[in-house]
Amino acid sequence: MEAKETSSASSIPNALKRAREKKGWSQSQLAEAVGLSQGHISDNERDKISPRLDTVIEIARTLELESLMVHRSLVPIVGALIDQKERPSEDPTNTPLYGKHGLFANSS
Repeated sequence: MEAKETSSASSIPNALKRAREKKGWSQSQLAEAVGLSQGHISDNERDKISPRLDTVIEIARTLELESLMVHRSLVPIVGALIDQKERPSEDPTNTPLYGKHGLFANSS
């Protein structure tokens, strides 16, 4: 049995749900705004379906979220940058990107 891949894609349903709740909208209100059923929104938020890209983009636009498309090979780097921005450490040089062996490590 193959394990489900953990990636930023699996965080999309959670991000959409958090954004919807932050706006104070019900699933029904979001569904009406984007022209989908409440059940479809529910299935998206519970990661029960893999929505089409245009559906995700429309939901994100409706919720006033920014979206960013990057090449698969850059996802770990972009994800680390976003995580670092959202949860800054006390010492920014002690991170996966800037630490001793990080992507932006000082070579001196």
